[in-house]
Amino acid sequence: MNTTMNLSEIRQGFYGSLLGEWKEVATSVNKHNGKGNVWEGPRSDAKLTVTDTKISDGEMALVRGQFEDPRGDQEAYNTNAGRQEHGALGIDGDIDAAAVTYWFYPKGVALSGWGDNAPATIKTDTERIITRTSNNSYVKVFERQTTATDAGHLKSTMALNRIKTGDYSSLNGTWQNGQGNQIKVHNQQMKFSDFGLMHRATPGTITKLKMDVPSLNDSKGSPKLVDGLKYHQQLTQKTEQGVSMLGSYFSVSGSSGGLYDVVFMPAGENADLNNGDGSRDRIAAFATQNEPKNVSNNKIYYRVN
Repeated sequence: MNTTMNLSEIRQGFYGSLLGEWKEVATSVNKHNGKGNVWEGPRSDAKLTVTDTKISDGEMALVRGQFEDPRGDQEAYNTNAGRQEHGALGIDGDIDAAAVTYWFYPKGVALSGWGDNAPATIKTDTERIITRTSNNSYVKVFERQTTATDAGHLKSTMALNRIKTGDYSSLNGTWQNGQGNQIKVHNQQMKFSDFGLMHRATPGTITKLKMDVPSLNDSKGSPKLVDGLKYHQQLTQKTEQGVSMLGSYFSVSGSSGGLYDVVFMPAGENADLNNGDGSRDRIAAFATQNEPKNVSNNKIYYRVN
């Protein structure tokens, strides 16, 4: 399962791969005494907190890819989408008149652009997060101590025994994948922004064990042939390899058609099923002509609220 720093997910505003404990190991500050930035030791009260959608060093927070102050009442402007340099990811923004930056360094990636006299307490063989504000050019370096797995955070809220009956209440909230598509779940219904059945968006719902895609229905609400494709509404359920799957099928003119699968993957299970973060609950929804193996990262949904 993936419990290492995932720069692609971080860039999209998902921080589950950073869950765990972080420790400040060095700081740097410009005291305006003619010496420029000077490296110093860590502060005893420094703390970096991480959730699935928020990172905060106590002075500036990165929330779903956007900067805001720690109280959450002042969004930054011009937050960029992130840039990768020398194997690290940097995300810049502004809070009031201050320019702020978060840098993410995977294990094995050397620091770049921080001067030649960085202290030995900053190790290359660990994952690091560096925060910087233009106020006194203040820099904090945090080093990963434990992952979500080490800290015992693999706690799933997915109730597979209820999901298979059409009760999705254990999933209530909003889920989003790397393509920006969302699933909004409330009790016995899941509302999809796009089922991905065609080149254009095909939004719809799953209510209990029935799939409904209005743009592919006739006037009576039954599936009709659209551009050679016809889907089927009734879903079947099966549980295997620690996951629950809802499945339908679709026919395509001139071919054998395929399957539509919605796969529910609890944290800590089925690491071989996909390339996503196995320390978090996941949903995958996609049309396929094969069994749901090795699901691509951008089709995996994570809960965002």
